[in-house]
Amino acid sequence: NLRKESILFIDDFERIISIMNPIDDEAEEIFDPSWLYGNKQSPDKYAAEKTFDKILELLSIKGLKIIITLKSLEYFGEIKKKIEEKNKNLLILVKNPLDMPSLKEEDVIQLYKEYLDLFFANIDYTEYSKHFSTSFFPINKKTLKTIFKKAQGNPREVIKNLIKIFNEIVTSNEKLEDILKKHQ
Repeated sequence: NLRKESILFIDDFERIISIMNPIDDEAEEIFDPSWLYGNKQSPDKYAAEKTFDKILELLSIKGLKIIITLKSLEYFGEIKKKIEEKNKNLLILVKNPLDMPSLKEEDVIQLYKEYLDLFFANIDYTEYSKHFSTSFFPINKKTLKTIFKKAQGNPREVIKNLIKIFNEIVTSNEKLEDILKKHQ
């Protein structure tokens, strides 16, 4: 059990569900895995089942909240059905899905600017807005656009890429321009 509440994000959860229970069962199989593995399930399906079981075990940890991201709502019903098959009592822990709009390039730029303003406010650098109000320093707009494209609309990937670049800026002996060129 956790002393404080924690959040666990699980991205692309539909991949696990689609391996466990393919939506397109009618697809023609060119290679039948049972030739190698017998009539038992394939290694991918077995791994997906084990992963799903481990995630369900995590639900018993007090203070742990699990957020699952899906690219489409069609898998939500499949997830609920799989949970019900394993343990019907766990269904009360499943909340209704939130349909969030896709992340846009402007959202990344706005997020960056807001957090940069917050950072400088926290270190009491009040002159920041005077000197850099129209700037994206230390990162430029082109780098932010590249980060958005690399992340393919995934907010967590945007944050990971920003952290990676800032760590590189802080720890590297390279010039800022050279670091930014690598990420454009």
